[in-house]
Amino acid sequence: MLAPFAERGGCAAVVRASTADAQATYLRLKDAWPHAAGDVVLLHARLPADRRQEVTARVRAALGPAGPRPRRMIVVATSVLELGLNLDLDEMVADLAPLARLLQLAGRLRRFELAWRGTGDRRAAWLRGLVARLTVLVPTNADGKTSIPPHWRPLEPAFLLHETAALLQDLGQEDIEIPGRVQELLEAVHGAPSTFHRATWDLEQRLAGYMAAVGAQEHLSARQLVPSPARVSSLADLHRQHLTAAQAVTRPGVLPRRLLPCHHRPGSRTLTLDAAGEHPLPVTGRPTAAQVRAILQRTLPAPRAWIPQVPVSNAAPPAWRDHPLLADIVLLPGEGFHRFGDSRMRIDPELGLVRERD
Repeated sequence: MLAPFAERGGCAAVVRASTADAQATYLRLKDAWPHAAGDVVLLHARLPADRRQEVTARVRAALGPAGPRPRRMIVVATSVLELGLNLDLDEMVADLAPLARLLQLAGRLRRFELAWRGTGDRRAAWLRGLVARLTVLVPTNADGKTSIPPHWRPLEPAFLLHETAALLQDLGQEDIEIPGRVQELLEAVHGAPSTFHRATWDLEQRLAGYMAAVGAQEHLSARQLVPSPARVSSLADLHRQHLTAAQAVTRPGVLPRRLLPCHHRPGSRTLTLDAAGEHPLPVTGRPTAAQVRAILQRTLPAPRAWIPQVPVSNAAPPAWRDHPLLADIVLLPGEGFHRFGDSRMRIDPELGLVRERD
């Protein structure tokens, strides 16, 4: 699907469901790419914050409305591509996702077509006049039925993935006008008129589980909601039932820990933020605002379940443990692997956080 972009130019994206999938796809594409290695770009949430900001700025500059547009670029990304990035892509390949997310991604295809009209040809010649295409990769089992990989299951509700797959199969190769058909398609999956969940017993059971989970989350939210001033008669009204940090996350199941890549200064055990050893970690006294900012700019998130216990060698310095922004940070010194429970993790300068399970 991407061979014509290597041969004839153009800008495309590959959107994978997980960071590990994106990293593997990036490495395969980079190895097979016959042109400059910089044509293939990796963007996901588990890059150090400053590195992610750098890559995001490059992608925005190359694929944004102003240009100049590169002759070739392939962006390998996760769902971060749909979050506030004003980009124009010629084509896209994406893993199966809930329909609402797929439509968000489709909005990045030929996004500036009308705005660029009359300003010169910015697309590769072979792409001009073609209909924008989003190819969705639906995982299936040996029987050809939708089968969600185990490592996807914590990321998206299984019911929405199966129902989206059923709708896509029903649509086949039909062209979809955006935004004209957005409301109709969203209601087909997410709305009351949806009938796909009744197509099979399996989908009906998945819907029941999905609605039960949503109902539980809505109930918890209602119990913990801060009441309006008119409903507060005493301070006791502001004290609700115990709520843990894990229950309070905005995206259930992915409460993150903040990881901090750092380095040993050559010839000593001093930890520094940079490989050159010019910016030591502030391990004594309360860090200044500038130091806190510098530390947070290097951190990246990881699910808390990946790090059930923090070894002493990876714990934050004692001087940070009373700081509200630094107390829970986990140190990852050097470029080697660090063991946490049943997995090992390291920071790769190019790939970001790499995780291997036993």
